[in-house]
Amino acid sequence: MSWEVYFYTSQDTHLWDSQVARCKNATFIHQRGYIDYHADRFTDASLMIFYRGKLFALLPANREGSILVSHRGLSYGGLLLDGQATVARVRACWQSIMSFLLQQGYKHLIYKVLPSFYHRLPAFEDVFWLRWHWQAEQMQTDMGAVVDLTAPLQFSAGKKRHVAKAKRHQLQIRSDVDDIPVFWEHILTPNLQKQHRVLPVHQLAEIQLLMSRFPDNIRFYGIYQGCELVGGTVLFLADNAVHAQYIAANATGKELSALDLLFSELLQHFKTTHRYFSFGISTYDKGQALNEGLARWKEEFGARTWLHETLLLELSKS
Repeated sequence: MSWEVYFYTSQDTHLWDSQVARCKNATFIHQRGYIDYHADRFTDASLMIFYRGKLFALLPANREGSILVSHRGLSYGGLLLDGQATVARVRACWQSIMSFLLQQGYKHLIYKVLPSFYHRLPAFEDVFWLRWHWQAEQMQTDMGAVVDLTAPLQFSAGKKRHVAKAKRHQLQIRSDVDDIPVFWEHILTPNLQKQHRVLPVHQLAEIQLLMSRFPDNIRFYGIYQGCELVGGTVLFLADNAVHAQYIAANATGKELSALDLLFSELLQHFKTTHRYFSFGISTYDKGQALNEGLARWKEEFGARTWLHETLLLELSKS
């Protein structure tokens, strides 16, 4: 047979990670060292797809009853494709995946589309077939905000005033991982609980573990008034894009517009190394509601809308 599909097992870790490094649309969060940090929360059902005996594609996924989800524990999913993948071959790849899933008793696929600003090379073959050929339904759409770092930075007049205000207070920006506990426990978590009644997706121990595993990809930047940490962000760095995973300031930081200064400096810094800067989504309630104030804050840095899509496919109709 030309195509073979298998479930990933822990014995495949090296093969999986080696393929991630070659895929044209993968990032570090697709490595097993990231996926498996919360293995106790999910029933892993990741797929490895071979073509003529050679690993062709990966699908990070977990099982929820009769549903395969591309992977609930990751910010974005997607079929991770070899750089030589062609549109015809990806169709055959999908057909082999769907046949395998039906044989395994799955009825639906929830597919989180990989935002294209993470692509190393154009990689829309997966969505083309799911939407056009198999009529996958649009299950959820969230609104992200992304700055194109290849264009001149365009801050609003109000943002420029806030940055100037913050500079007058001689705030300092540092990257010090030792201050992660202070940021997590005294700034980020209280903010999320007060504003959204939620906790960070990662626990403190988890983000520290991930930072130790991926020191070049996960970084903390804090902004200080003297010795006091007044705000900060945790950034996830992929090849083409920087993503602000967490952003928060305490009362002092908010009063001094510390985050405006922090991100104005970070945008200038990463302009020389990356193509895009993602501020994350500004929607909630499964994409049905927009936090207009948060969206406006991001747009004042020049960020513009980028969609984060989730598709639903009924496998029996594929």
